[in-house]
Amino acid sequence: MQLAGYPGSGFLDTRGVAADLLRVITHAERRFVRSAATRLGLVGKAVACALPVAAALAVSALVAAGCGNSGLLAPVADSASVATLADFRTSDLGSPSAFDILAGRAVRTDITSGWDFLYYVQPDGTMELRPRDMVLGGTSSQGIQEVTESFDQLTEAPSGGYTTDTPVQVSQGDVLAVVSRSDPNFAVQCRYFMKMEITSVDTAAGTLTFRYLTNPNCEQRILAPGQGGG
Repeated sequence: MQLAGYPGSGFLDTRGVAADLLRVITHAERRFVRSAATRLGLVGKAVACALPVAAALAVSALVAAGCGNSGLLAPVADSASVATLADFRTSDLGSPSAFDILAGRAVRTDITSGWDFLYYVQPDGTMELRPRDMVLGGTSSQGIQEVTESFDQLTEAPSGGYTTDTPVQVSQGDVLAVVSRSDPNFAVQCRYFMKMEITSVDTAAGTLTFRYLTNPNCEQRILAPGQGGG
């Protein structure tokens, strides 16, 4: 079986590998459960639907191993992507005002709660990025932090100091480090670090545009293009 990743690059996508491993282990466990049930004369959905505990543990172990092994890490993209957000307060429902780091896209808050921060403009024109927990409540550990480095100079996200429950005022040219909520696909904490630069603001349209780079590996703070972690 070929594991998901980047062919010929020497890096593996941890999330893809975990999914492949889960499928393999789950299939093996099901065969074992059926065999044991036959030998013991057991029947019923309780046996047929036995929870693949070992599979979940194996995937969690793989994620943890990937966090400490640069050989398993997928590289940061070579170039930045661009996204545009509309003002949450004044925009129509069809305009995305929040950003989902896990999916790498702007999203509408009226159709999904899967996002990490949103764009909000006060009546006096003050522009803000509002962390997820400030808007939805909870303790997701998602946060935002303005940094003094330029976008290119920021090659590693800060380990702490993120604002999680209050607005962060922003303006054109600002560079920020952002950490996502934990990926719900994993049993262990799995957040993704991103850097962003606000490249333009259209006050008439109520939009904010930024470029960004995200490390695609759990809990890895390296943000240098082409690198995976360390």
